[in-house]
Amino acid sequence: MSQLIFLDNQFHREEQLLIGVNNRGFRYGDGLFETIRCRSEEMQLADFHFDRLFRGMQLLGFEPPSFMTGPYIAGKLHQLLHRNGHHGPARARLTVFRGDGGPFDAVSSFPHLLLQSWPLAGNEALNENGLVLGIHERTRKAIDELSGCKTNNYLSPLMAAREAKLNHWNDAVIRNSAGRICETAVANIFFWINGRLVTPALTEGPVAGTMRRYIVTEARRLHTPVEERAVTEDDMAAAEEMFTTNAIQGIRWVAALGDKKFQSEKTVTLFRQVIQPLWQG
Repeated sequence: MSQLIFLDNQFHREEQLLIGVNNRGFRYGDGLFETIRCRSEEMQLADFHFDRLFRGMQLLGFEPPSFMTGPYIAGKLHQLLHRNGHHGPARARLTVFRGDGGPFDAVSSFPHLLLQSWPLAGNEALNENGLVLGIHERTRKAIDELSGCKTNNYLSPLMAAREAKLNHWNDAVIRNSAGRICETAVANIFFWINGRLVTPALTEGPVAGTMRRYIVTEARRLHTPVEERAVTEDDMAAAEEMFTTNAIQGIRWVAALGDKKFQSEKTVTLFRQVIQPLWQG
């Protein structure tokens, strides 16, 4: 049976045609999205998701109505999860997009709100078989005001994901416009280097990931040295361990990036310290 979706204060069947061909979100990718892990019909890391979402809407010039707040969206997502029967671990996608219009003549700056949900299968343990990654060479991630947002213009990560699939990698590393290590097609990146946790700074162009923010916050709470800075291939070569993070998978241990092999001891410990308590609520 088809699932329900939520669009602009109404529930619909997912197969219904709801967006016209003149829509700016469809034409130009004029919008933002959040991918959210849920448990017991509630959002995880909700404050981090809403902080990024509303900052992004302000940057893109959306004019949300007064009722469109974090609690309003969380409440509607709770209803959607309940009506879809997604009571256990679930994945939700929140999309905001502008309506009809051309590049210079948007009909309005109202943010249309779309919510979707799916059950989340699989266990909540750290992956025993480390990921195998490659480096995507065809496109680069720009370093600008949009870098930290999850915009609906997603072509570079899609090309990286396609290259990963063609090469039988689990994911692909994307460089920034300066040629330095930035992120992967679907995740932020962390390295363990000489006992320090190192991740590309937001000024280097990665998405301002909610799980990245959580990991940095929790690692510092545990008095783990954390460095947010430019990351080069020399840093990658010097790293003992590597892992990726996103809101759905938490931490994923990387076993190899090209010819470089990585261990997992510190990553396993960090997973037990900060991800297991989050997943278990």
